[in-house]
Amino acid sequence: MLLVASLLLLLAASTGPEVRAALQPSGFSVNIQPGTSQVSFTLSIFQNLTGIVRSFVLPQVHGVLVGYNSTTAAAALQSAVKVKSPSADLKNLRVEAFSTPWSNTTQSQWLNVSLSFGIEEGALSNSQGVQFDAAWRSFEVQSGISLAGLELNNIGSAYLLPTAEVLTGFSNSKTVTYTYHVNGLGVTLSSLPERVAPISVLNFSSLAVPLSEWTPTYNYTSNTVTFSLRSLPTYGLEVLQTVVEAQPEQIAYKLSYSFHGAIFTAPLRSTVNGDRIVVVFGDSQETMMALLIVSTSILAVGTTFYERRVLSRIPGKRTKR
Repeated sequence: MLLVASLLLLLAASTGPEVRAALQPSGFSVNIQPGTSQVSFTLSIFQNLTGIVRSFVLPQVHGVLVGYNSTTAAAALQSAVKVKSPSADLKNLRVEAFSTPWSNTTQSQWLNVSLSFGIEEGALSNSQGVQFDAAWRSFEVQSGISLAGLELNNIGSAYLLPTAEVLTGFSNSKTVTYTYHVNGLGVTLSSLPERVAPISVLNFSSLAVPLSEWTPTYNYTSNTVTFSLRSLPTYGLEVLQTVVEAQPEQIAYKLSYSFHGAIFTAPLRSTVNGDRIVVVFGDSQETMMALLIVSTSILAVGTTFYERRVLSRIPGKRTKR
């Protein structure tokens, strides 16, 4: 029993990353399935810019694009996806947006966006499995998307540009100074309008890191492997107000959001090469257990060979009397 346990530990150590529970989907999530892979995206946008520019506020909405009223949005996403993967087809788009009213109590407002759709593509099959091209994930939608009076995508030109133009009228004094950041980078006040104008929500260019460089996590209970990407950038506009007094105070006014993370989930024996995933569908727990037993047997044979052929040639130490 001890020998078997040792062999299993050696096998786990020699066959790849540590076995851990799968990461929970957050931000951008893809579940690769036969036929149509399922994609979901959730985003929470925070803003307290109204505290410094009273004319700025996001529209208060709660709306859904689905079915016949999602045609324009679906065409925009489909066009962007095909730029990256010409064989990928987008199916069954659903978009929902909900914004809270501006709160004078909390000095804040939230806009929550959720998006889901299916991706079908001309996958290639070979003796190793079914090959998918995942390059489409870094798509960027250029056109505007309207939902219940809200510009959902190009928030830079629709909302932040007018705010930036107001901010250009601000000036520093001996007691109050302002610094500006766009997408996490410091910018000059004069360049602020042109820097905020291109900001768009449906810009997934930060996911262009090759899938082979994402972190794999294996789950033998669910027979899945997840490839995750963390430490994604924060987008938006931040105005840092510094009050220079006996006790200096800084207040950050901003509209900001981050994807937090991206995850691809695939069957357990899937492998990646660059942006391509080779998937083996249909593995049951019995199949994976059989593979584990075979691998353990091979390891045991190799250990026995090593002990008999290699260790026998090394002179042993004489026992002290």
